[in-house]
Amino acid sequence: MLFKNLFSKWKLASPVSAPIEKALLVIDSTPDLPQEFGYKCQWFAVNTTDTERVAAFLKGKGIIAANWKTGMAAAYNGSCFITPQVNGWTFIIQPFMREIEDSSSEGARNKAQALSALFGEAYYFGNYRVSSYYAWCKAINGHVVRAFGYGDGEVLIDEGDLTAEEHQIAFFTTGDEEGWLSEEDVLTLAELWTTSTVSIDGDCKPGTGFLVAFD
Repeated sequence: MLFKNLFSKWKLASPVSAPIEKALLVIDSTPDLPQEFGYKCQWFAVNTTDTERVAAFLKGKGIIAANWKTGMAAAYNGSCFITPQVNGWTFIIQPFMREIEDSSSEGARNKAQALSALFGEAYYFGNYRVSSYYAWCKAINGHVVRAFGYGDGEVLIDEGDLTAEEHQIAFFTTGDEEGWLSEEDVLTLAELWTTSTVSIDGDCKPGTGFLVAFD
C-alpha cells in the first residue's frame, strides 16, 4: 500500500524505533502492543479487522503508518488514529472530533451510523469528566439503535430505547445524586458492547495502525 505523507509537522522514526520528541512530532511504525485508553477521549469501535478499509472510509487527505505509542500520542495532540485490531475490533481514536449532538455528517452519531452501514456494527463513545460529557451511540447495519449524550448537566440527545446494558448504569435507575453519570459508566458500557479499552487482554499481538490527515 502506498502511503502519502501529508503530516508535515511530524518526522518519521527510523525503522527500528525512536522516542516521541518535542511536540509529539516523531511517528514510529514499528509494531507494538496495544495501549489502554478511554479517559478524556472520544472513539469509535468498528466490528472489523480490516483497518485499511476503515482508513479508506474516513476519506482523509493522506494516511501514514503509526504504532500504538506514537499514534495515541498524535491522537491526543489533535489527530485521528486508527488502531490495529483488538479482539476483532478496530478503534478510531479522535479525542477532538465533533460530539454526538452535532447534526452534520461529521457528528459522532451520524458517523457511527455511516460506519455501521459499511461494516455492519459500529459504536461511538465520548468520555470527558471536566465538562461532564458522557455519550455513546450504537448503530447496526446503517441504523442507529441507541444514542445518548449528557453534558454540562443536561441531556444532549436521547434516541432509541434504553438497552439492557444501560440498565446496569445507575443514572437510568436512580434519581438521586448517586445516579449521576461518570467516566466509569462509559467504560463499562464500552466493554459490554464491544471490548474493554482500559484492560486490554485476549490474544493481542504487536501491530501498526494508521494516522489520517484531514487538513
